[in-house]
Amino acid sequence: MKVLRHITDEELKLVAGTDAALYIIFIRYAAIFFLYITLINSIIFLPIYVTGSPKNTTDIEEAEKDGKNKTIVIALLTSINITGIPVKQIIVFVTMIIFYTLGAFLLMYFYWRRSMSWRHRKHSHKETFYD
Repeated sequence: MKVLRHITDEELKLVAGTDAALYIIFIRYAAIFFLYITLINSIIFLPIYVTGSPKNTTDIEEAEKDGKNKTIVIALLTSINITGIPVKQIIVFVTMIIFYTLGAFLLMYFYWRRSMSWRHRKHSHKETFYD
């Protein structure tokens, strides 16, 4: 049985070229970013949404019933549940802005660092570059 191994970024660059390798690396970083967003939403925001209370209880009561008058649980897991508590609403949105912006900047920084290191080495005469 043949064992599959992880291809390094340098090997990927040699096989696919610099542009394709950078695109694949960007897709990998984007997947990590969306995993980060998913974990933040699940760990921090989902409990806040569940423990919140809406400004108008009639809004959520109408939204949480389907045609058969059964409760739709997913309607309780949205940001409409925290509108009745202004402090909780401010905390959620400020936290979202901070964590999501920080994650986006980290994504851009790591991608920029990788592309700059390859671009610098491309023009370096100390190393053989195959592209």
